[in-house]
Order: sequence, then structure tokens, then C-alpha cells
Amino acid sequence: MDNVFTSSIMSKQQDFVFLSKLMANANMGWWEANLATECYTCSEYISEILNLDETGTISFEDFNKRILNEEQGPTTVRSFDVQSMSEVVYLLKTPKGSVWMRSKICFREVNDKGNTIVYGIAEMQDGPDTAIACQALQRSERLYIIFIRICLLALSCIIRREYWSTSMIKNWICFM
Repeated sequence: MDNVFTSSIMSKQQDFVFLSKLMANANMGWWEANLATECYTCSEYISEILNLDETGTISFEDFNKRILNEEQGPTTVRSFDVQSMSEVVYLLKTPKGSVWMRSKICFREVNDKGNTIVYGIAEMQDGPDTAIACQALQRSERLYIIFIRICLLALSCIIRREYWSTSMIKNWICFM
């Protein structure tokens, strides 16, 4: 009976080591977010990238300060309460430079103290491909805003019965 128990423990330890190596080689790690304490506890892989201490803990506030992409809103306690986005990509400032991190919520649990704990994974993304996609998205968003401004100007001109030159329209779009 003792050998079965010891064998089971060894198997679990081997699984843990194997899965840890597998995730690290895939540029992935895990995290848990405690909504009551507003802190993340991160795997060794994520802790190394973010240069965290041996506890692997970082507050939501400190994590949010590392988000570089102006278009990306910070993570908040409220964002974990709402099921709207279970996956998001961040551009993070790290001691070794900026990295793209894809983070995904996997599941939630309530601990014995009644606090909600959110569990997820994070994957470091290849920068160039992700950066190009992000730039294309930002460019299309800017074009959409310009289109809306032109429509508003045209509507305003029709209502006022005014006519604008092309240079006046370009100046108005850039001014807005």
C-alpha cells in the first residue's frame, strides 16, 4: 500500500515538472486573481518575465501600470465580474523590454473565505505579427473615425446649405 501511495506522489510530481516545462517552452504560464485582495499570483514563468519576487504576487494596480498600449484599458476587479471579455492581449513593459501577452480567463471559484478567485493562463506572443495586427486595427479605427467626421461634416453642410473646399475638409478632419 505504501508503494502505491509513493508511486502516486511521484507521478504527480513528474506531471507537475512535465507540465511546467511544457508551458515554459510554449511561452505560457498561469495566474490567479483574487478579487478580494485585488492581487494576481503568477507562475514562475510569468514571475520571471515581470521580475516579481519569489511570492509571484502583483497587485492589479501595479500590473495596470505596466500596460503600454494606450488603446487597451486596464484590468480591473469589475472586468473579472463581467463575462464580456475572457481573452485579451496586452503590450506590457517588463525589465527586459516590451512584450505582448495574451491572457485568458479559464475558470472561477469561490474559496473557503467566500472570495472569488479567477484562474487563467498567459502566453507571450511573437511581437512582430501581433504588432502588425494591432497597428492594422488601429489604422482601421482611425479611418472609421475620419469617415464618421466626413459624414458629420457633410450632414452639417447640407443642413446649413454650405459648401466646403477639399482643403477646408482636410483641415477640419485633422483639427477634430
